[in-house]
Amino acid sequence: MISRDEADRYERAYRVAQAEYEQASQHFALVDAQAREEDRSKAEANVSEARAKLSEARAIFEKSFSACADGRRNLAQACATPAKAFPRNSIRQ
Repeated sequence: MISRDEADRYERAYRVAQAEYEQASQHFALVDAQAREEDRSKAEANVSEARAKLSEARAIFEKSFSACADGRRNLAQACATPAKAFPRNSIRQ
């Protein structure tokens, strides 16, 4: 025979384990479920936007450094002194 306190501890441990099992089951179902179409569409739109921003940044980068190498200035000199190579009013903000 076990004491009432011990029986209560076992019952409480059983309820906690049951609740943890239910929580883990629900989490697994959420993780295992396929992405909803609206979530997928939103993610694809975010990827497209990020690609567009990357493309724009690459274009700006290439344009910036093409000014250094366009033959009008010595590459090392122009790139070593960006403030002179790119006057404040020529940089888009």
